[in-house]
Amino acid sequence: SRADKLLQAQAVAAAEVDSERARARVAAAQATAAASRAKLVARGARTEEIRAAEAALELAQADFDAARVALDQCELRAPSDGVVLRRRAEVGSLVTAQVPVPVVSIADRASLELRVEVDEADVGKVTVGQRGWATALAYGDRRFAGRITRVTGELGRKTALADDPRARVDTRVLEVVMTFDDEDTMADLPFGLRMDAHLPPTATAAAQAVTASR
Repeated sequence: SRADKLLQAQAVAAAEVDSERARARVAAAQATAAASRAKLVARGARTEEIRAAEAALELAQADFDAARVALDQCELRAPSDGVVLRRRAEVGSLVTAQVPVPVVSIADRASLELRVEVDEADVGKVTVGQRGWATALAYGDRRFAGRITRVTGELGRKTALADDPRARVDTRVLEVVMTFDDEDTMADLPFGLRMDAHLPPTATAAAQAVTASR
């Protein structure tokens, strides 16, 4: 309106007035579109649009759950706290549950025990709770006190072989488990250490043993 009055007074050029009229039409169209959108918001979304949005949300949640399951299958969780002794697979290696393959070897240093092989001639002299001690060549005369906490019920082949060439290797043995009394012992002894277990006075001879984690 102001441009039209200025044109009548010949204060502005006609081209400038035409430009102002074009801008006015654009502004009016934008105002009409905004008013239409405002009515839609006030009326609320249609039922079909709500259902479509809910379906899209459910699909996205399903994709998220599937991705989380896939991620969980790529994680290895230890059954308990411990120390990794050996890694048996490299990063990026394919590991499946269908054909189980060891990935790492772990051990719990808080429950170190001694697997003792008792000669079949002495199995009747070994009982749960029996006290004794173990020695190792690496520790000289040091004695590691402990007691028998478990006795297996089946004889088997001898696996802990002594350095004595006169020792029998064809004899059958009973495996028993000795637990150490001193917690510091668990920190001192490495896994797999070969030791001699002494169980006086019932067992007449020293038994071969190997340290292991429970």
